Amino acid sequence: MNYEVRRFDLLSIFKISFLIYLIIGFLIGLFYALILTQIMAVFSSFMDDQALSAVGKLTGASIFLVAIFLAIFMAVFWSILTVIGAAIYNLLAGSFGGIKVELTEAQGFKYVPPAPPPAPTG
Repeated sequence: MNYEVRRFDLLSIFKISFLIYLIIGFLIGLFYALILTQIMAVFSSFMDDQALSAVGKLTGASIFLVAIFLAIFMAVFWSILTVIGAAIYNLLAGSFGGIKVELTEAQGFKYVPPAPPPAPTG
């Protein structure tokens, strides 16, 4: 069976890409925040006690704030770019034809129960 993808629904593209980029952005944000924390820990060895306590409060809060900010920013930015790409695809597919996909019917999975254990001889 041959099918052709002629159009993508832009709202569904935005919803799915937003969730995917939100998760990826949060993970990248956590990684980035942990690296910043380590850098601040290295620089804190050169600071006096008053500056050190301020840096400690800043780095503790920044781990989650950076992760959340980066996740939201990345999700919005990349989702908008993904929707723009899907809109361009819709325009081009309407004029020149879409991506052709060949689908085959899936072979059903047949469950075969395990063989019973051998009877004890005795």
